[in-house]
Amino acid sequence: MKYPCIDVDSPYTQDQFLNWMHSHEQDAKERRSTVKAAFFPPAKAAQLSDLNLYALSQLTNTSYSCVLVIGNLADTTEQNGICLPEQDIESFDTLFRKIDVRIPQQIARKIKSIKYHDQLIHYKALSLLEHSEIGYSLPIIAEKTPMIPVIPLLYKKCDPSLLAKIINIFYNFNTLIIIIGMMSHSLSIIEAKSMDSSTISKIIALDDSVSHLQSNAYVALNGLLQLCDTRFLRPKVLTYQIIESDQQYINKSGCASIVFYK
Repeated sequence: MKYPCIDVDSPYTQDQFLNWMHSHEQDAKERRSTVKAAFFPPAKAAQLSDLNLYALSQLTNTSYSCVLVIGNLADTTEQNGICLPEQDIESFDTLFRKIDVRIPQQIARKIKSIKYHDQLIHYKALSLLEHSEIGYSLPIIAEKTPMIPVIPLLYKKCDPSLLAKIINIFYNFNTLIIIIGMMSHSLSIIEAKSMDSSTISKIIALDDSVSHLQSNAYVALNGLLQLCDTRFLRPKVLTYQIIESDQQYINKSGCASIVFYK
């Protein structure tokens, strides 16, 4: 079965979509049940969706309180800061499944207690999803974690320390943290491989100095690496690929499927 177009109206039934997911899942050599976080690219094409499934196939249970899916807003978006789901909306329709987007109360209370949060945290993530790439991966994530809330978090030009605090709050309440992002982008193949080699080395070393050139999700990724360092999580790079870039003049980007274990 060819790759379903999950970002537009799809001719596939849910059963066909689930069969497609199952046929593309891959088992890692060291599959464990203690995956606490993951980093993979937006599922904009078949090649990238495989990386999503590779990471999510490592989940041997879904006993999390919720899933936090983090992505950056496009540069053209006027909204800055951190955006969480609207507080008056309980669910959101992905391609085949309605997902619960309510932030668990104990987590919501902790977030509201952060000083100066009203100036930096906005509750409009669902209305801004079209300005982020996480929407491509949400249908896959929703089908892999069907019984728990899936909370989108979008950010742009935010305070890195605030984002790190929010990631920690969610983690403290047994949340699966997922960051959607690319590695190097719009480079030659030699440049991309060199850049990504350095990025992967930093991730393995839990070095939180990933730059904007090394990932478009570098702010969130650095916040996650800080958490992993303090909580003794171990990264495992499942796979790495070079793909065609969205840009035409220099046409390669790097992407990886990475999970973090306890």
